[in-house]
Amino acid sequence: VREHLRALLGDGPLAPWLKQESLLQRIDALIAGVARGEFTLETLLLEPPAGGFQVDVRDGRTYVSPRNYARYNAMVGLVDGIDVSALTEFFQRYRPLLEAAYGELGEPPEQLDTALLGAIDHLLGTPEFAEPPALAQESVAYTYADPELERLSAAQKQLLRMGSAHTRTLKAKLKALRAALVATPPGAAAARHSTAPN
Repeated sequence: VREHLRALLGDGPLAPWLKQESLLQRIDALIAGVARGEFTLETLLLEPPAGGFQVDVRDGRTYVSPRNYARYNAMVGLVDGIDVSALTEFFQRYRPLLEAAYGELGEPPEQLDTALLGAIDHLLGTPEFAEPPALAQESVAYTYADPELERLSAAQKQLLRMGSAHTRTLKAKLKALRAALVATPPGAAAARHSTAPN
């Protein structure tokens, strides 16, 4: 499983995460967490993007600066470069192991599909904006001035702070992954491998 994932994701920023013990359980915990709206870059042992958070002030109001979005170029490029068909095959091929690991987390193994699609749908529900959203400042931290944005989950806020162009790119990849997962029946990849000549 580890070697298959390394072939999919390369030896880039996610390499340290792939070297951890209990990788299947970590994958399942990531899926379950995103389905609940939980996510930080540290979840995948990713370094925060270089540079500090920047804002623009216009007419007495504070906004997220578009200068922040370039900080996420490498991260979004990594995700956008993943082969959706290969990732779908990985999930279907190792489904029994992933379901067993999901059960070890105290979750119903048969609900892994629901959690995965739920995680994708949760991220797809992140709003998009033509202009950077306004901010409010509480102490040293910024919050969104719009209460509806501030109520978004941590996972959706992570997607939102990458900027609308990156959000659209990631959503397109997620939509393609969702369609591939739904179109591929369980066991299809395993059947192909079991019938392949040695």
